[in-house]
Amino acid sequence: MTSKQAQAVAQQLGEISVNGEKLQAEIQRLNRKTCIFLEQVKILSDWLEGKRQARQSGRIVAEFRTGKTPCKS
Repeated sequence: MTSKQAQAVAQQLGEISVNGEKLQAEIQRLNRKTCIFLEQVKILSDWLEGKRQARQSGRIVAEFRTGKTPCKS
């Protein structure tokens, strides 16, 4: 695509609006680090990892969205 063709396409698509302040704040919130390492979670994860390495069964049961999925550091 030539520069003139690209400019023609850009004109057809119109101007891209700049994100509003509220939308930009939401983007920043979603981009922040989502893992919070708590001592209790570390103890539980270590216990479960020990069970896995020993080839023993272990299960963590909790309500939906309570943080059961381990975070990768």
